[in-house]
Amino acid sequence: MTTLPSPHPWPDHDRGFIERGLWPAAWIGIPDPPAKELLAAYRLEVTVDQTENLRVFVSADERFELFLDGERIARGPERGDAANWYFQAVDLDLAPGVHRLVARVWTQGLYLAPWSHLGLHHGFILAAQDPAWKDRLNTGHASWLGQRLAGVHFPTARASAWHSHETIDGNVYPWQATAGEGDGWTAVAILHAGRTLGSSSFIHTFEHSLRPGTLPPLLNRVCRPGLVANVDHPVKTDDPDAAMVPGDGAAIAAWQTLWHNGSPVTVPARTNVRVLVDLQGYFNAYVHWKAKDGAGARILADLGERLGVKPGLKTEPSDQPRDVWAGRFWPSGSASWSLDGQPHREGLLWWRSGRWLKLEIATGGQSLVIEDLHLEETRFPLEDDAGWASDDDGLDRLLTTCVRTVQCCMHESFMDCPWYEQQFWVGDARMQMLLSHHLSADDRLIRRCLTFLADTRWPQGPVMGRYPAPQRLCIPSFALGFNGMVSDFARYRGDPVFVASLMPTVRATLDWFLAHRDDATGLVRTPRGWDFTDWVDGWNMGEPPHGTDAPTAILNWWLAGSLEDAGDLELWLGEPELAARWRRRAADLAAASDRAFWVEAEGLYATDPEHRHRCEHSQILAALCHALPSTRRDCLAQTLPEADGRIDRTNLFFDFYHFQALTALGRRDRIWKRLERYREFAKLGLFTTPETAGATRSDCHAWSAHPRLDVVRLIVGLEPVGPGATAVRLDPDLGPLMRIETGLPLPAGMVRCRIERAGNALRVDLDTPVPCHLNDGRVLAAGRHQVELNHRP
Repeated sequence: MTTLPSPHPWPDHDRGFIERGLWPAAWIGIPDPPAKELLAAYRLEVTVDQTENLRVFVSADERFELFLDGERIARGPERGDAANWYFQAVDLDLAPGVHRLVARVWTQGLYLAPWSHLGLHHGFILAAQDPAWKDRLNTGHASWLGQRLAGVHFPTARASAWHSHETIDGNVYPWQATAGEGDGWTAVAILHAGRTLGSSSFIHTFEHSLRPGTLPPLLNRVCRPGLVANVDHPVKTDDPDAAMVPGDGAAIAAWQTLWHNGSPVTVPARTNVRVLVDLQGYFNAYVHWKAKDGAGARILADLGERLGVKPGLKTEPSDQPRDVWAGRFWPSGSASWSLDGQPHREGLLWWRSGRWLKLEIATGGQSLVIEDLHLEETRFPLEDDAGWASDDDGLDRLLTTCVRTVQCCMHESFMDCPWYEQQFWVGDARMQMLLSHHLSADDRLIRRCLTFLADTRWPQGPVMGRYPAPQRLCIPSFALGFNGMVSDFARYRGDPVFVASLMPTVRATLDWFLAHRDDATGLVRTPRGWDFTDWVDGWNMGEPPHGTDAPTAILNWWLAGSLEDAGDLELWLGEPELAARWRRRAADLAAASDRAFWVEAEGLYATDPEHRHRCEHSQILAALCHALPSTRRDCLAQTLPEADGRIDRTNLFFDFYHFQALTALGRRDRIWKRLERYREFAKLGLFTTPETAGATRSDCHAWSAHPRLDVVRLIVGLEPVGPGATAVRLDPDLGPLMRIETGLPLPAGMVRCRIERAGNALRVDLDTPVPCHLNDGRVLAAGRHQVELNHRP
């Protein structure tokens, strides 16, 4: 997959209005397709006389796998919606001879697809970049054939990711279709022309608006991690009420040999067996198996986050260890294949997630030989290029867990969690993007998601709370989160041209909020929607207590801070008039918020104008606003830390802002106390950070992985200075740490920093590609330096 220099792969400047953006190919499909689910294959035979290296552009609705001579060479497309449907470049290396291209395309439709898959209608399109190959390769012109792959069923209604379990009846399924073999191939239906969004202004509502994918190939790595934990024999397969029962040691050893060494295992006739593999880590992966014989047998496979203490339990009690399997229950259904007794190699259509692999087999009258079983790990190829090391092993383990969490929540978009929803929630994505900035200079997924959000925003102004999704959901705080993402990008990556392209959405969002301003109070009323702020005990669905449309201190201080950030961006982009407007609005809103919500007797801000409720969130967002009066800031520096336990407390999501506020108030010492609950995750057997403290739906939730960036930004005090990414600051307060070593990727290169405590001094080894502002007022030029700073006891 390759990023294209322009939206349209073929020159079209000399074309007329209607023909601009037109592909030299058409979308094809199966004649008379079913209204709901469909798995189809499309085949083309092509003969070449000499070695050819060809680039083709491919897309499908909803998903495709592309095979060349029986070997998978690509998957896609990137997630989008009908108005923003992505295609990708695939390079074909063809030796002289006859070759078969096969695309396996699956469509679950409006009622069966996961929430994040928004298709228009089933179809497939492929076009060669070289026009000379139009009649030999392109769909709609070359001799493509197709067939519906019988025996495939998606049994549940549209819902979150874990409900996409396919069921394949191998007695009627054409197993050889991906190699282009077998019978049943017929002429395809021509659906509509291919058109590229941005080049064409003439796209029908029933046509896909194509745009080029910008992401690198996803990680696809064969792996067999962990060990076989148990093999038992339930009375029936796929039984949610069948607890895990300790099995036979010899059987465990045999399956362990298969798992690690590929030695076949034979399952006798008329036997039920359930194999449980502890992956000893968290993985997003396709499950692949190879088998022979076993006519009438059934194979089921799935990954899971944790094993429930009760059947069907979706929320795990906080004190339950995740590495225990005996007496536990499998949390969800499984993909399944019925076998016809022939040799087959197959795997999941869509990846699953978790630390446990379950394989169940029920044989009929013939024994079944399992010849191979492995995972194909997949995710966005983000690695921790900056690195982290310290003298605190527990902290280092936690930060490694944070990195793994954010890796598993990055695929074709950022997602809240890979097992539970696989949804691109905007509030979650802000800290995911910021953490990505701290790990790697690769910002392709960040750019892609920011652009997609801006292109799919509400007509009224703000971005949607999550997208792609079948429901159009407004979350006011997440709209402000998008503005925060743009500010973060400007600071860590610069690129004023790209940032300027996002500013219309930033400005429209702020004006949308200001349209809800009450002239009498100067406060902004809460817009209609889901006013999610944090999963706080006692709050209904994460909403702070307030009346419908009523103003809150949380939203008003949040908006005031966002207005300040917009002012900084406008000034950097050369728009001083707009900067002055946003800063004036920020000052007015901060003053109104201070008047309405301050409780003098307590030295805190109330949540509501009636002063009935208190929460940490109001204090935090006030502390992050530069317009907060200095007297209030001094007061909050004392009252916010002391209020711990007396007012509504932040959960893991809002700790991201809490730690920033403690730093702004000069109370970094309190961050260490709040980090203690994150250290408990390892004791529970977690390899990732969960959605919430206490009972949680998700064991891998990227919004709680922020400690990896918190320790660098706030404890080490290493971060960019202002928009542009042209300078950094270093303001370390190591607390109990004696030594740290880390980095910060910038467009100019990697900042490398090693700090070691020596008595009352901090010895700093710094290698920076940009100037560095130290906390004692010195400014170091780009280059290598050894300096001493005072240690703050």
